[in-house]
Amino acid sequence: MNLVNVEKYKNSLFGNIKNKLSDWQELDVGQTIPAQEIFRFLHSVKGSAGMLQLCGLMAITEKLFD
Repeated sequence: MNLVNVEKYKNSLFGNIKNKLSDWQELDVGQTIPAQEIFRFLHSVKGSAGMLQLCGLMAITEKLFD
């Protein structure tokens, strides 16, 4: 994977994280996010962060799993 592709994928990952957190922030008061949805989100972020060598982000998702 070349440097241009890595940056493209990093930007995509951060955009996806921002979009998902924005979606969750817009939920009505009292609405909950299903645990399975949060698990899938964190699992996806952790895997992508690992592939892109974003060690800090991967460590954060590991702590959130705990």
